[in-house]
Amino acid sequence: MNLKNKTILVISPQRWGKMHLSKQHYALELAKLGNKVYFLNPPHKNAAEKFKIEQGNAENVQIITYKPSFPYFIRFQLRWLYDFLVRFEIRKVIKKLGHPLDIVWSFEPNLYSNLKCFKARFTIFHPVDEVIYPYQIQTGKTADIIFSVTNEILSNFDHLKIKKVHVHHGLSNYFVKEGLKQQVYSNTNTRIGYIGNLLRPEIDTDTFESIITNHPNLIFEFWGTYNTKQSNIGGNFSNNRFIEFLKIQPNVILHGPKPPPELAKCLHQMDAFLICYDVQKDQSKGTNYHKIMEYLSTGKVIISNNVTTFSKHPELIRMVLERDNNDQLPKLFKETIDNLKEYNSPKAMQTRRDFALENTYKLQISRIEKILSQLEV
Repeated sequence: MNLKNKTILVISPQRWGKMHLSKQHYALELAKLGNKVYFLNPPHKNAAEKFKIEQGNAENVQIITYKPSFPYFIRFQLRWLYDFLVRFEIRKVIKKLGHPLDIVWSFEPNLYSNLKCFKARFTIFHPVDEVIYPYQIQTGKTADIIFSVTNEILSNFDHLKIKKVHVHHGLSNYFVKEGLKQQVYSNTNTRIGYIGNLLRPEIDTDTFESIITNHPNLIFEFWGTYNTKQSNIGGNFSNNRFIEFLKIQPNVILHGPKPPPELAKCLHQMDAFLICYDVQKDQSKGTNYHKIMEYLSTGKVIISNNVTTFSKHPELIRMVLERDNNDQLPKLFKETIDNLKEYNSPKAMQTRRDFALENTYKLQISRIEKILSQLEV
């Protein structure tokens, strides 16, 4: 099966907005190939309309939002009833579209346990966060193929006689274009970058605060949501204390969420990047993060908690060895910054850039297309 001139429904756990994750990037890249792409937002109980299709900010991408006709929280107590009722919601979506789907490409592990209900010619399940519950595994059972960004996630489906393929997170074209400019920035202070939702409860705030406090000569710049009104990718209020801490630090800049073109330009001005999650709380369990590919595209050094997908690639990420704590992360951070010229040598930077450029969304879709062509579809 080729991935051109098809009608494709991309199902996302995060709604369309300023912050783009893998789901949005796949939708955009598929649209460039001449596909008609529908992007299904999570159901919105406060939506003004029962069902709405609106044009996205790209040609061939349309955004679907619907208001649920029953309380979706019942999926936590009465999953069997939820799965029965959600079939009627799916039927409504298909009816409103008015024409059949060639492909359903789902990144959503929680809401739709039976992808066959979408009546598409072919179904893809593409989880990017840990799956542990039976209904999440059930979703995989109803797919024709399963892709994921980590082998740990794929291992949950080992018992299924369905093809399973590891595909890295991708890199959007915005970062590719910015890297080609090869601009030289004259920073007066060393700048540390971080992108991501600051409302995420799995951030290791204690370690983060320690690093910021102990390096007053560095500038820490954050791109991403720090209040719920800005967010299209979820979060909660448990990090309010951390966000208030960031707001009053003289060496911290909070930029908020930015569109990908602006974000790409800003990241290339950084000298290093920091990733600081509590692996035990992390929804990805420290296996992989979308932001890594974007950091690598700049060539600059990354200092991080343990990330299993890159554990055998110290040339790409400097990470702590421990899986259960970040006690050594402040020490690793200081040692890296003290030797920044070495870790940001031309050779080291080119190695990181080359890896990122081998994993653009365009190339990932090309790889997936080749895999699909080998199946009897």
